Amino acid sequence: MDERVIAGGKYVAFDDMTWPTPMDHPDGGLEWRLRYASPEQLVKDRYLAASIVEAYRELITCPIKKRNAVIRVLRRAVSASREQEQT
Repeated sequence: MDERVIAGGKYVAFDDMTWPTPMDHPDGGLEWRLRYASPEQLVKDRYLAASIVEAYRELITCPIKKRNAVIRVLRRAVSASREQEQT
């Protein structure tokens, strides 16, 4: 399985799928921005939030084998990102 972390760590791509990652960013992360940023600052974040909502829907409805594979890849991507931040 060929995995690629893309868009500054916001997504991981593999098996012809692209999934959003739950990685936080130095500015407080997506959750903070959605709660407190001004509406004009949220244009790109709305698309990221929409992709996360869709990914959540897919995870709770897809077969367990696919769900486990997706979660395994997302965990590896998050772990690799954290390791890079520490070096």
